[in-house]
Amino acid sequence: MTNKINDNWEPLTGIELFLTLLMTQIEWYQALQSKLTSILPTSLVQNKLAIHLKCLPTYLQELDALNPAKYRYTPELDAFLACAAVNPIPDHGLFESICRCPQPSKRNTSVELERMRGFVSHFLADLHRRLHSIETRNQIAHQERDIIRRFEKMSAYVDNLFKLNDQYTVIRVDLSYSKETGEEQSQEQQDKVRIEFDTIKSDWNRLYTNMRHNQLFNGLEGYIYKIEHGMEKGLHIHWLLFFDTSQCKLEDTLLAQKLGEYWQCDIASHQGQYWNCHGNEQKKMYSDLGILAIGQVDHDNEQKRKNLLNIVRYFCKRRQFIKPRDNPKARLLESGLIEVGLISEQQCI
Repeated sequence: MTNKINDNWEPLTGIELFLTLLMTQIEWYQALQSKLTSILPTSLVQNKLAIHLKCLPTYLQELDALNPAKYRYTPELDAFLACAAVNPIPDHGLFESICRCPQPSKRNTSVELERMRGFVSHFLADLHRRLHSIETRNQIAHQERDIIRRFEKMSAYVDNLFKLNDQYTVIRVDLSYSKETGEEQSQEQQDKVRIEFDTIKSDWNRLYTNMRHNQLFNGLEGYIYKIEHGMEKGLHIHWLLFFDTSQCKLEDTLLAQKLGEYWQCDIASHQGQYWNCHGNEQKKMYSDLGILAIGQVDHDNEQKRKNLLNIVRYFCKRRQFIKPRDNPKARLLESGLIEVGLISEQQCI
């Protein structure tokens, strides 16, 4: 049985949080190592790192969905992949047992268990070393600088849109693909979406081209999109669109639905999926939380404008990063400019 933080937990989110804690919480790491290496019983405060240790077997299984030979991920995830590659687990049952209980009781001790405790301790030490290496830290610092640059560029883009128009109907839709099915697919394979970067980029390019003449995009004056990767969801797109409200014939909920269905049926050939953020319950929840930023957004509505920039900040985040090794200049985050009826794109990353 595998461990999860909760039923709705995205595995990649859990992995990234685990790696962050391992990098930043030195006392928690040292306490965990003490538990793994001490002969005498030691107390261990149930810190978050210890909780994530219970999930480590699951996290390692989830790495099978990644392809480090073909793609680059975040520096932390690349370090995790490299560590797992040189430290194969000798006994998965014992490994899971020690991750669940780092210091078994005396009556349950055995040579095999003690060896596995040593293996888990070594695995964590090797991962800790890789995460704190100069190479990894420099790569993280470079990506952090990119976050600032991306957000400054995209927030300026949104501000410029509101200089051109006082009111927009803002649409947020997430585009993805359906999971694999078929008799030859294992249950684990059916639980994952396996789409290559070339496929999602080709589908996006087709969608981009069709914006020029499809009436569904009448009144569109700008957009931002971001390609990301999740363990279960696979490659997917976050899409933020700005329609001139005076030219927009559909209310935002229906327009978002139409855009999602266009992706699902026409672009992804009925293999697509979408998430409409504009459902009434969804918008009410956003409003109650004070974070509503979709639907009608006026130039002078400071709260919605602030919330809108928070969405942009989310698009610019470093997490769930992926880039093909053979195409390091592949565009992941872009904004679209509408000028005299023609669409052009600006590269960001």
